[in-house]
Amino acid sequence: MSIDPWYDSAGRVANEWAADAEFVVRTLAASPPHIGALDFDHVAYIGHSMGGAAAFEACRLDPTCRAAVDMDGTLWTEVRNTGLLSPSLLLQDDQTAECPRVGPVQ
Repeated sequence: MSIDPWYDSAGRVANEWAADAEFVVRTLAASPPHIGALDFDHVAYIGHSMGGAAAFEACRLDPTCRAAVDMDGTLWTEVRNTGLLSPSLLLQDDQTAECPRVGPVQ
């Protein structure tokens, strides 16, 4: 059994989510909400799992991106090959480490 079709699907989803995120930023920048100071010249994309992969791809595509955070997401898109020019943080689970046992909350 080949897992390549799943990788292709994950890449398509991450690309769509990246495009969605970039659309939201462009739309808000064109008509900023009146909720306080928002700086659309310095955008950060942050996400978890597939959303983290999309955050990195959105940052790659958006020239206003100043940072990206991916919390435990595999990079499925072109950013995997190109990297980012903006500062980035990739947090990943260490599956080889043991989880300490935590007692009940008092």
